[in-house]
Amino acid sequence: MKKILVMRHAKSDWANSDLTDYDRPLNKRGRKTAPFMAKILLEKNQIPDVILSSTAERAKQTVQFFTNAIDYKNKIMWDKNFYFGYVNDIIAKIQGLSDDYESVMVVGHNPTLESLIATLSEDIVYPIMPTAAIAYLLSDIETWNKLRTRSAKLEWVLKPKELKNLRSI
Repeated sequence: MKKILVMRHAKSDWANSDLTDYDRPLNKRGRKTAPFMAKILLEKNQIPDVILSSTAERAKQTVQFFTNAIDYKNKIMWDKNFYFGYVNDIIAKIQGLSDDYESVMVVGHNPTLESLIATLSEDIVYPIMPTAAIAYLLSDIETWNKLRTRSAKLEWVLKPKELKNLRSI
């Protein structure tokens, strides 16, 4: 069994109109939500063996805040193609992973991530991936190179606002 976590970058800051979309950082909420989601995954014992991430500033910061919150020491791989990339680019990157990794987390952008989930699992829940949401897919493949369309099942989606509302009760 292989596990795929799909995380949309946390909330970005639109205050500086001089920045390109690629260079937009996280806002205050995003800097709080990324570590919050990391701790939720830690509680669920779902820390990935490897992280594949877009190189856009908000994705890089999401990974930074996420990994710092849980003292993550596993491998991080950056891919600039995840910013404008296509689902097939992400699938190809996952297929090329070492089979020593049992779980991977992809950090990137919509609508690509929602398309990735739909392609791998045929599950569509709208809106599935607000900022900092994490989807968990499970595949019965034994090797990453066997990952194909409809070869995984969407098990759950964690949405920060819903989790924070539950924790305040």
